[in-house]
Amino acid sequence: YVANRFPTIREDHEGWVTTRRKLEEFLLLFKNQGGKVLAGTDTPWPYLVPGLSLHEELELMVKAGFTPLEAIQTATRNAAEALNRLDSMGTLETGKRADLVILEGNPLDDIRNTKKIHLVIKGGKAVWPQAQGQKPATS
Repeated sequence: YVANRFPTIREDHEGWVTTRRKLEEFLLLFKNQGGKVLAGTDTPWPYLVPGLSLHEELELMVKAGFTPLEAIQTATRNAAEALNRLDSMGTLETGKRADLVILEGNPLDDIRNTKKIHLVIKGGKAVWPQAQGQKPATS
């Protein structure tokens, strides 16, 4: 989405690949030892697009060895727990606040399905695709 995002990676590709592999190994080890991993788009940071980079982060977690459910929980349940708000958000349960993203495919089958957004509901109202001037699909 942004051409030539990381020119230094091209200059030291082998070093980057080694570092990334070690980071993936550490992340998986940390999780497997009971550590709570949180997803989050680090902005403002050059070349990171909020939203899109979160989807990429989830994909990288799955590539590192997380299950798709574990990756999704880093952005939902684990985040709410870290904020001490698990009693009111972070999981779909009666009485909890929930903004929802309705997807076209099951992310547990393929984490890339998180990008196949059908509808976004925030505060009880559909906010996308109307934000794009489209009407949500109805069934």
